[in-house]
Amino acid sequence: MASNTPFRMQWGLLVAALLLLLLALPLVAAQDATSAATASASSFGDSSSTVTASAASSTITSLATSTATNSTMTSSSSSSAAKTSSVASTTKSAWEGAPTVNITTLNGNLTLPYLNKTNPVVVVQWPANLTSVAVTLNIAQLGSNTSEIPSVFVDIAKPYDYSMGRTSRDSSSGGTSSGGYNLKSGTTWEVVWDQGFANWTYGLNINTGDTQTGDPVQPSFLIGRGIDSDYSIDNSSIYGGNAIITLNVVQDYESGIIPGLATSSPLLGDSTNDSVLIFSPLLYADPMIQPTYPNYTLPPATLSRPEWDPIWAAGDYNDTSYFGTSPNLTVAIVPTDKSPIDQGLGNSIAAIALAFDNTIEASAFLTETKWLRIGGVEGFRTYFVVDGLQANTNYTFWVYDDETQTITSPAWFVTKSNDFPCPLVLPTDTCPGIGYASPIAPLSASPVTEIPDAFMGNLTNFLNSFQTSIQATGLVCGRDYYSFVSSCLDCHTAYRDWLCRIMLPQCAPTNPSNFSDTGASPAPQGPFTVNRTVDEPRNPSLPAYEYDYVELQPCISVCTAVDRACPNYNLGFICPHRHFNANESYAFIGSEDSDPDGTTSTGWPSTDIWGNRWCNGYN
Repeated sequence: MASNTPFRMQWGLLVAALLLLLLALPLVAAQDATSAATASASSFGDSSSTVTASAASSTITSLATSTATNSTMTSSSSSSAAKTSSVASTTKSAWEGAPTVNITTLNGNLTLPYLNKTNPVVVVQWPANLTSVAVTLNIAQLGSNTSEIPSVFVDIAKPYDYSMGRTSRDSSSGGTSSGGYNLKSGTTWEVVWDQGFANWTYGLNINTGDTQTGDPVQPSFLIGRGIDSDYSIDNSSIYGGNAIITLNVVQDYESGIIPGLATSSPLLGDSTNDSVLIFSPLLYADPMIQPTYPNYTLPPATLSRPEWDPIWAAGDYNDTSYFGTSPNLTVAIVPTDKSPIDQGLGNSIAAIALAFDNTIEASAFLTETKWLRIGGVEGFRTYFVVDGLQANTNYTFWVYDDETQTITSPAWFVTKSNDFPCPLVLPTDTCPGIGYASPIAPLSASPVTEIPDAFMGNLTNFLNSFQTSIQATGLVCGRDYYSFVSSCLDCHTAYRDWLCRIMLPQCAPTNPSNFSDTGASPAPQGPFTVNRTVDEPRNPSLPAYEYDYVELQPCISVCTAVDRACPNYNLGFICPHRHFNANESYAFIGSEDSDPDGTTSTGWPSTDIWGNRWCNGYN
């Protein structure tokens, strides 16, 4: 027994050595894997296998192919002193193997490679030494699950790792002048989406558009689906389908004009059974010049309206809109039941343009920028007449500038039934505030661009007579003491608007639907209308209309505006009183002058963004 002891001890030592060797192997393997990962990492942009993207002219421009880059990000074991990655070296980062888009043109639009389960992430690389840039992103399409929104991270410090520590809201780099923000952590931002729209700016004041002093940087964007909290890809959170994102870059921007969301809405003129008249927000305020004593001359019946092109060419601006001084405006109309708003993309130009192209065959066959008095404001707007719509259909519409990637908030309207008889009448030199359907011509004449002679003759005669009456008041017109708030030009303008709305009445639908409920403030339950027949017109002394129609009564404010702006004597102009027979000719609510009259100041404007219109007025 004793003779076997050395053998047993040797055997025990051998077994112990083998166990130690087996325990050490995983550590060696792990060390080799870490070394291999560190060795394979290269600095951003060194790979020759990248996607180079230049600016495209359209909102949605397809990239034919995209090649995955071979470069990876420097891991946490890098000795770079710039910053340390929070991603463990053994975890595959979201950007590893992702396609890289190199931005080569700093003004224009492009569509990024589609994001899906196979290629969920794209990296966008920018030129070095940028001191200012404005980047706008729009989601054109989401995957099969519309609640899965792609993530966007921006890093301006190499080596890029897009890591976010403690964040704070940064309104200077994102959103618009009316609100919004991005989340910032050191030199990294997480871009925040707003209904399919997002932006990131550097070296700019988002509120004013003025350039700010910024250090030269080379931004890098990480855009993708399924990016987890550790910046790896969680494939289980990626649903089917392609997510499509467009990107707009602006460096040669106009002062104060940064791509984004306009604070105003487009205005609805009116609709027929298959067409609509839409006005853009005000582009340039240009009120008529007040005449002064002793050369006090009021404008003629036919106005000489200024032209847009000379003003634009001269660059003579004292007031510009959010769209800028050279707008290239487009209108997009989508059936409300197919609106991108339902997918959470109501602010995305790309999604709206795509829906417009895919859902209806409408076309803006008449578009022009003119001096108008729409909404009671004098200045330049672009109007659109769009046909090819369906009767009795709710639509949502926007106006956007494809060049600057700026879009309005949405507005709504509903088309009339097929038996609606009246054509659209466009603003003219005599009636620049008119823009609705009127019974002055057959429906086949729509849109009416010139007032028929029978009506034009009466308009001219009444305007000339009224002007003579004003000037006959002697000392009233042209003197500083006429009024502190109104002039004879204001009086003449108010009378012109009243006369045009009386002689060119607005048609209402035969069976109007109930108003849309916005949940905001109470509103009338429907429009104030009167059935007019050929035998029983509004005024027998006016030219006869060719067919029966339903009239939308003028707001009583259209009449009282003349009362307020004009001298109190020698004119013979008197509005009916609410207590007596005013309801036979005008629309109003309540018996007091402070009750709703169709203006914003009394609580219920004549129309709203939902297309509800209860009286014919300009406010």
